[in-house]
Amino acid sequence: MTFTDKTKWNPLRSFLLLFLLGCSLAVLAKVLFFPIKQKKSLDETFIFPKNIPLAQWQAEKSSQVDKQPNRHIYQYQQGSEKLTIDAVSKYRFDGGVLRQLMLNYNARSGQVPMMEKYIPQKGYVVFFKKDKKLYLSSCLNPAGESTITDQQFVKNRYRHGLSLERTFFWILGEKDIFDGRCLWTTISTPLPANDDEKALAQNIAKLEKVWLDWGTFWNGRW
Repeated sequence: MTFTDKTKWNPLRSFLLLFLLGCSLAVLAKVLFFPIKQKKSLDETFIFPKNIPLAQWQAEKSSQVDKQPNRHIYQYQQGSEKLTIDAVSKYRFDGGVLRQLMLNYNARSGQVPMMEKYIPQKGYVVFFKKDKKLYLSSCLNPAGESTITDQQFVKNRYRHGLSLERTFFWILGEKDIFDGRCLWTTISTPLPANDDEKALAQNIAKLEKVWLDWGTFWNGRW
């Protein structure tokens, strides 16, 4: 290796050494100045906003689900049309939306036909019909795209869930090294009596528009 090659790598080595030194000093400071206390839970209660605006929809009411502090229901109206958003904040989630639908909506993929769709630059969603309603469900991630399977969730988490800031707080024991949060969202609307292909397509487009507005609201807010 020539002198020129060694010089080329010096800035990188210096940055890594400074970063490791800073982390070591932070850990030392925590031990010296902040002795062992009751460990702060990483699974804290998520505080949902009372109202979340949606374009062309009027908010009717919102409420926390009993005995589920991390679950909130939002209800909207547009003329005679109704809309419900069921939002659940999950942490250290396995990413499997289909499993959550089975547990919470008794919607088994083998019994309830489901349609998966990829929305460019936004992510994956799944549609299904049950009890005369149309549903859209997906996992909204803090960074990257929305996901509906555990494979997609893990891939997105490894791609977007790691940062120098998280690594620093992971060393201090304050955060997991990868961001494992998911805002599992299920949007539903009653289907009209004439549930033909045209009406179904219109309602799919309606829920997709609501999903995009919902995602825009949460961007950078959690």
